[in-house]
This record gives sequence, C-alpha cells and structure tokens, in this order.
Amino acid sequence: MNSIHRSVLKQHFRQLASDIILTDTLLGAMYQTQIFERNMIDLIKAEKTEGDKVCKLLELLPKRGPDAFDLFLEVIQNDYPWL
Repeated sequence: MNSIHRSVLKQHFRQLASDIILTDTLLGAMYQTQIFERNMIDLIKAEKTEGDKVCKLLELLPKRGPDAFDLFLEVIQNDYPWL
C-alpha cells in the first residue's frame, strides 16, 4: 500500500471504525480477494469487541501489499457506498 492510501486510511480511520460492521460475509470476501490470509482473519475475530475487530483489520490492512487498498474498497463498496 502506498503512502497516499495509508494517509487516506489514517484520515478516515474514525469513520471507517464506526461504520464498518465485520460480518462473516465481509471477512469471507476479504479472504476470497486475498486481502487477508486465514490466520489474519482469526486474529481479527479474536479481538474482544466489535470495535477492536475493526481496528485490528485497519491496523493489518496497510501491511497487505500494493493492491490491498483497492481490493478493500472493492469489497466494502456494495455494503458501504458512502465510504
């Protein structure tokens, strides 16, 4: 992920964290698009609260390679078009 994408995530972190609801369907889509590997999905699910789960996702996302940002937007655009 490039610095511009990291900056966008950082700038919108609060809104992303409050709007995204991590369902099994959403996490499955992130697995299918290879944003996250199975062990990363397990790390996200292991967090205690829903807010912590989203924060863990947003913490791991910038480390997932150059295509992660675009794939993330692709996955969330159907359920969260305002983001």
